Amino acid sequence: DGSWPVPEAPEVYRAAVTALSANAIFAWVDSFADERKKRAADAVSRATDWMRTYVAKADPETANSWGTGYVLDYFLERHATNKAFAPSVEKAIALHVGGQMPNGAWSYDRGFGTRWKGGFGGWPKTDKGRAHSMNTGPALVSLARAKKAGFKIDDGVLKMGTEALVAMRKKPGV
Repeated sequence: DGSWPVPEAPEVYRAAVTALSANAIFAWVDSFADERKKRAADAVSRATDWMRTYVAKADPETANSWGTGYVLDYFLERHATNKAFAPSVEKAIALHVGGQMPNGAWSYDRGFGTRWKGGFGGWPKTDKGRAHSMNTGPALVSLARAKKAGFKIDDGVLKMGTEALVAMRKKPGV
């Protein structure tokens, strides 16, 4: 189908692994010869189609923020040399922003970030979900890259995300 599934890993990583794999192949495709070059270009094309479908249909509530960020980065890289990728970038931005939690941060996905309850494995119980700096930082980097490339990014999204990331440096778990 054009994606790279991850055996024995959760399905939520499929978008991230597909974007990373396609980006790696794209970076080297011109150095391949003949049949290998053709197969590599075909793999990138199929991955691109899969990611276009992914950004059009994925639910921001459940989409893994690593995947949405890497897919956004993939489309930004393609857009740098081919402006026809602008609609894919815009859809990826919307999906990525849709995963932002009400407190401005990102988590594995929006649902985990807002509904996680803890209370097991040493984690305290909570009714606030669980935000992550390791998701928020890369989310902000992807969005900043999109803004630098000329795409409209709501300044409120960036401001809330930055404030959430700064606040994470001051609380337990820093």
